[in-house]
Amino acid sequence: MASTAAFLVIAASALLGIRILEFFGISLASFRWAAACCCSPAR
Repeated sequence: MASTAAFLVIAASALLGIRILEFFGISLASFRWAAACCCSPAR
């Protein structure tokens, strides 16, 4: 039962997060680019 609840919370958070990003016009590609620039070990 707890695993089902955890799955539902994670799934709802993911869907809401995508909706919020779409609302503000932010793409996931921009997050990937920022992560590659800021968090790469070569830096």
